[in-house]
Amino acid sequence: MSDTAHRIQAVGLNGRPADYLRQIGAQRPFAPLLPIDDMMIAAFTETLRAPGFWACERAVDILRDRLQRRQTIQDAVFAPAARLAGAYWSSDAWSFLDVTVAVSRLKRLLVQEVRQRHRPPQVGARSILLSAAPGETHDFGLHYVALAFERAGYAVDLRTGADEAELMTALVMHRYDLVGLSLSAECLLDRLTLFIGNVRNREKTRDVLFLVGGNAFVSRPEYAVGVGADFLATDPDTAVFLAQLRLGSHVGREQALAR
Repeated sequence: MSDTAHRIQAVGLNGRPADYLRQIGAQRPFAPLLPIDDMMIAAFTETLRAPGFWACERAVDILRDRLQRRQTIQDAVFAPAARLAGAYWSSDAWSFLDVTVAVSRLKRLLVQEVRQRHRPPQVGARSILLSAAPGETHDFGLHYVALAFERAGYAVDLRTGADEAELMTALVMHRYDLVGLSLSAECLLDRLTLFIGNVRNREKTRDVLFLVGGNAFVSRPEYAVGVGADFLATDPDTAVFLAQLRLGSHVGREQALAR
């Protein structure tokens, strides 16, 4: 039994995380709604690896009722659950299969959230192409970045599992204001450098701005310069903020050249 299950039992509730969350949900008509706490996050995280995806969806509904003003389910529940799952993996409390199942379900929940909350961008909205860097397999965080840019009014083209050929075709066919690429594996830095260089060498795509992020750049931000990116962001909100700054100056420079 996990440490979370022991803690849930210690407060006098059923040891199964899904049951713990259901009992919290059942309290709604009779007691004030308490904000989301560490116990709720721990129980939700355990539910992610338990049998039945329906239990995860029900847990999200229960926790959504407890969101405080201006909180989102992504920031208040999904992000801390992902961090906790990573901690369980690092401490050998979870197996590789546990983490794989939990992350895949988190991604599925996040995609559902994006689709439910999606609002079509306005005509003339800025556009961004988002993808994991060529060869990179970790793309969970990109969904958070996509949400942040959609909330800011961008037209977002999110591609998962795309290789150089697919990304280059998209860049040639569509005029994006910005390309965002995520990279975790440092062994793929040369491949990313080559791809960005190839994009710059094409007349139709040479002016596109590149945003990079991911674990490969967290401790070595100078890698962003090395691969040829225009700027680096370590979280979704910073990515949007920097994009607004850079795109403003970029448009101004293009207008000046046009004169």
